Amino acid sequence: MVVTDRRLLPARRGNRVRILGVLRGLRALGWRVELICLPDAGSDDELLSEVDAVHRLRARRFDGGDVACFDSRPFRWAVERVVAARRPEVVIAEYAWLAPTMHRLPPRVTRVVDCHDVLHERTDRFRAAGLDPWVSCTRVQEQGLLRSADTVLAAQYHDGAVLRTLVPDTDVRSVFPEISCSAPPSAPPVSSRVLAVGASHAGNDGILRFAASGWKAVLAAVPDARLDIAGTVAAGRPGPAVTFLGEVDDLAPSYEAAAVVVCPIEIGSGVKIKAIEALRYGKAMVATPAAVEGLPEAGRPAWVEARDLDGCASATYALLSRPDERARLEDRSAAFAEEHFAPVRIRRELDAALSARRSARRRLGLGASR
Repeated sequence: MVVTDRRLLPARRGNRVRILGVLRGLRALGWRVELICLPDAGSDDELLSEVDAVHRLRARRFDGGDVACFDSRPFRWAVERVVAARRPEVVIAEYAWLAPTMHRLPPRVTRVVDCHDVLHERTDRFRAAGLDPWVSCTRVQEQGLLRSADTVLAAQYHDGAVLRTLVPDTDVRSVFPEISCSAPPSAPPVSSRVLAVGASHAGNDGILRFAASGWKAVLAAVPDARLDIAGTVAAGRPGPAVTFLGEVDDLAPSYEAAAVVVCPIEIGSGVKIKAIEALRYGKAMVATPAAVEGLPEAGRPAWVEARDLDGCASATYALLSRPDERARLEDRSAAFAEEHFAPVRIRRELDAALSARRSARRRLGLGASR
């Protein structure tokens, strides 16, 4: 059983990709998956292609602000009602603010919280930078939200380490998002197209600043370069050789056409879905430290790391100017993604996260089934 207050379809945003990856991974592992969601999560036809049953409720979703002000009771009542009727073995709450929906479930149910990011760390980071964090959460508040979870899923390694200090008696597992795509053919050697992807929030403002300033340095070095910006971050007036694509249902053609993918994120939290996506597509990626925080360490560089927007510009025009170097980076990117982010690996880690308590129950003679 999975409970979420997020819209899931179309899968244009990172959090939707994360949740859909969990649903698909569970079904691939042989679980029967039922979803508790709001009316606008997706149509019945769309959702029933992803899960086995849908249970809808009418309630207000968390729309930002202080987590203490969010009323999760309608979700808790729905979860308790469906659990009593359907008797699932596992309930997964998407995001920590829905963790209280599981506080009163019977001991036979394994309670899992999928933490897309660390809320108190996001709050502190964005406020320190003078930016709107969208969510307001203290360390003590987040600790309280997660107190009854049997298992916590972190979206990347850094978050996993932080959450282990937050709830040391809880099983915390780092499970990266499952992104189902494969590396397309390499961009033509003469390609000069660059792609950036991001949603509209303060953490992605670096994309717009790169387009407004750093991109000029790229154009000075590579006059025929073109920058495509996809996602809801793409708003405003495009600059020279910049195209705002808006939200795109299928990014595969954009990735295939791109010679370089740039992730000029200056501040953020959680896993950066678009960084993993670029690697899964086998692209030459230029990224700031914030964009690749918490990713596995690479034996050989699988992307070019740039400290700031100027560094992103320098690395981008260097790759555009050196197709052989770019091709080698593409090979390393695809190999790294296959090693760390292939669906079979992600599903194995998800299965291990859910199996630990199930195995313990078997040892105690309590039984477990899917």
